[in-house]
This record gives sequence, C-alpha cells and structure tokens, in this order.
Amino acid sequence: MINCLPMCTFCTKRPEDAATPFKRCGACKSRTYCDKKCQKLDWKTTLGNHKGCCGISIHKNPSHQPWCSYLDRNPELDEFSTVPTGEVLSHPDKLITTGMNTCFFVVVKTTSAIIGWHASVSSISSNRLREKLQSISKSDFISGFIIPGEDREPETLNLKSTCRTMTVAPFTDPSLSRRRILGFLQQFEYYDSMQVMPSVKSYKDFVVFDMFHRQPYAFSDVARFDRGCTYDGAVDAPCYETNVFSSF
Repeated sequence: MINCLPMCTFCTKRPEDAATPFKRCGACKSRTYCDKKCQKLDWKTTLGNHKGCCGISIHKNPSHQPWCSYLDRNPELDEFSTVPTGEVLSHPDKLITTGMNTCFFVVVKTTSAIIGWHASVSSISSNRLREKLQSISKSDFISGFIIPGEDREPETLNLKSTCRTMTVAPFTDPSLSRRRILGFLQQFEYYDSMQVMPSVKSYKDFVVFDMFHRQPYAFSDVARFDRGCTYDGAVDAPCYETNVFSSF
C-alpha cells in the first residue's frame, strides 16, 4: 500500500534539494541524512531519539524503505492533520484519519497540499466539501486515492453482509452509500485519475497520506485509537450522524 520517496530521516528533505549526497547511519544502516547536522539532531533530540533505538527494532515497519523517516516511529496526530468522519481538510504536509468502518477516505495530493475527505453520505451536501474538491485543478493534481473502510467488499465496494450496519438494519441497500459517494466524486475532472486502494484491515488503523510517500499507508495503534475515540461504530449504539473523534 506504500511506496516511499527517498528523504532525510530528520528534516524530510528530498535528495534533489540537498547540498551534499545523502548518507546512512554507519551503525544501523537504516536512517538516512542530508548532512551531519540532521544526523546529530536526530541522535540527540526527543523527536528523533536515534540514540535510544539505533540498531533496535522498535517497530521497523517493513512497508517502509530504509530511508523513510517513519521506519521506526509513527507520525504525530494533531487537530490540524486529523480528518474526522464527514469532514474535509487540507494540510501542507499530511492528513490522517481513522475509524473507517463503512466510510471511504478520499485523498488527493496537489502541488501545494494534501486534501482529504473522510467520506460519508451525510456530508455530500456540504457546500464547503464541494468547493474544496472543485478547487483542485487538473494541472495541480498529482495523485488521488479512494480507500474503503473495513466493512466494504473488496470487489464491489458495497457493504459486507456481515457488517454491523447490515445486521442492525438489514433493510439497508448495501450499494447505496457506495453509489452516492462515488457518484458525487465523478463530477470532478480528476476522478478518472484516482486509484481505488485495498480496504483497511481494521477500522482502528490510522491511514496516512503525506507529501513524502507516493501512496497512502496505514499503521496500527489500538491504544491511541481507544484514547481518542468518542464514538466507536463497532460497539456503541447505532449512530447515523457524523462520527466525531477528539484530538489525539
């Protein structure tokens, strides 16, 4: 689900923007730096904490390339980069969402920002959503992805017959939300250039898309999800309004 772009582990600078060729840590060969200053800062500071984990497999996500700054730590979540259900946000660096049961995460990388919509049927009528997605011109569009939630069938993207929505409300048309959301997206000129990704493995996974990866990726942190979730669609009473996540 992921293809990393080479970058400095500490400052995330790309090789073409660096004054000198990139070099890797001589001990672990995992972290890559644009210069000695970044290597020293990554070693000393709490942000990098390379001194505390050099050569130790903390999480070493095998999906990431050795030079990726997220190889052994997950990105930070904050209110400016976390997309609640039904909301649309833009951020210059990254967007993150979670709690993807029946929803889709629609993310577009432009020349200046990442724009993401945690898509729900109830949010389609939002003028702000339409304006934000219409503001993306084909010349600014770099890439776009549609990521289905855990409760979506892999082939049809309809709701699974075993998901909680269908068992609580068996009269629900399993194709309706898919048709409404994808039908809404088809009005935008870049829709045909968007790629449908595999469903998330768990609705408690965090899905990330940033300027430093060619594709979105996911990581698991159940404890963080449980701390920040104010409505868990898998266990709480049915809620047909927008799900809300507190700031993580």
